[in-house]
Amino acid sequence: MAKHTFPTTFFSLGILIAVVMGAGKTIGATWADNAWPSVVLIILGLIVGFYSVSEKQALPFLIGVVSIVVLQAANSLHLLDYLAPRLGTFVTGALDFVILFIGAAAVVVALKAIFRSAI
Repeated sequence: MAKHTFPTTFFSLGILIAVVMGAGKTIGATWADNAWPSVVLIILGLIVGFYSVSEKQALPFLIGVVSIVVLQAANSLHLLDYLAPRLGTFVTGALDFVILFIGAAAVVVALKAIFRSAI
């Protein structure tokens, strides 16, 4: 059984909040436009970046972040709306918040890696 730690819980919580916020954006909920969940996602991302990603995991983590950012930047996920109504809108909205969360973690991980390589 996998050992669960606080950073693992923070990562899971960040993804959950991002998906819920993406669903809120999809249905046009006014609570999804609130800034507080974004602030919480950034704080959780910073915690994950500082405590959850080890030196060994830094490169795969950063490659994964870049992959998700490129996928979102391609802006082709709205094509999923042809498969199911609002599916692409939901995926795009959720990924916006996931990128906010993992972007904060990626900044910390990248700075830690640069600092380690400079010393």
